[in-house]
Amino acid sequence: MICSVYLIVNESTILTIMSKSLHGCIILAFLFIASSASLHAQDIHFSQFYYSPFNQNPSLIGVFAGDQRFIANYRNQWSKVPVGYNTFSGSYDQRVRIKGVEKSLIGLGGILNYDRAGDSKLQMVNLGLGASITHQMGENHFLSGGFSTTVTQRSFDYGGLNFNDQFIDDQFDPTFQTGEIVKDNLTSRLFFDASLGINWHYQVPAKRRKLDFGFALNHINQPKVNFYQNQEIRLNSRWNGFADFSTKIAEKFDILVRASWQLQKKYNENLVGLGVRYYANQGQYNQLGIQLGVAMRFNEFSDAIAPGFELHYQKWILGFTYDINISEFNIATSGRGGPELAIIHKIFRVRDLKEVRDCPIY
Repeated sequence: MICSVYLIVNESTILTIMSKSLHGCIILAFLFIASSASLHAQDIHFSQFYYSPFNQNPSLIGVFAGDQRFIANYRNQWSKVPVGYNTFSGSYDQRVRIKGVEKSLIGLGGILNYDRAGDSKLQMVNLGLGASITHQMGENHFLSGGFSTTVTQRSFDYGGLNFNDQFIDDQFDPTFQTGEIVKDNLTSRLFFDASLGINWHYQVPAKRRKLDFGFALNHINQPKVNFYQNQEIRLNSRWNGFADFSTKIAEKFDILVRASWQLQKKYNENLVGLGVRYYANQGQYNQLGIQLGVAMRFNEFSDAIAPGFELHYQKWILGFTYDINISEFNIATSGRGGPELAIIHKIFRVRDLKEVRDCPIY
């Protein structure tokens, strides 16, 4: 049998995919569902959201133990099917002491995001700057507020797409000039964006206990993202809430609980994770820890399970997770969601003893 799946983009472009088997039709149907969702909410996401603080919440910029921090995140999703996603994020942030003020600090940072998906090479390149301010509210409590602004380019390539009018008498002719491509339409769009966030940080260093709890509002200005000149399509604002908790349960063991919730119009994504960390060495600057954990991502239905491994060595953190797809889409992926890697490096500056002590976040 012949099966056609039509994906409508901006109400006028129709992409047609052909399959010669019932199994292929089922796979393509799920591809259609997944692709349709991504058209409305194409924000990047990570299973290790807690290692992409700039993307998670701008109030987390500069909220860490250390003076400078470099982070790299890479995610490869759905490589087994024709709509694979490749995502990279690189960020830098630092803490800036406010002269003469012990209980407050400023965080400054920048980020580069890159995302590419599918035969259309739908691509996003994002450059951003952000800042936060943190104030110590009590011995163990810190309140942060942050703001970020970004410039984003989104683009795609007609060359990898097939259209329904290229099928003549049920035969596909790639040389046939489609009427779907209109020269006045854009294949690239540049827009500016802004986000706000707030975070509460609680810590008891003697018990290795930490809690971050915050909310962010992304795409405050709802920028235009349409490629078609005669339409106005805006990027919906996205709400984000998260919690990241860890505490000592034995001399060499910590337990970690992490959760994230995101809502963008009628689309939502939730992630809950649990981990255990073992310390072979507990020194702050020569720490050696090994962590095992697992997370589950879900929305209206269960989406994926992501087991993970982390290595904490001195000023470095290496985190690895692998998404195992458990939704009905696994008929196409065979459960292979994809790997994700996070690398973090912190720099600690040696201070003059006469300096005023920084806001003591651990």
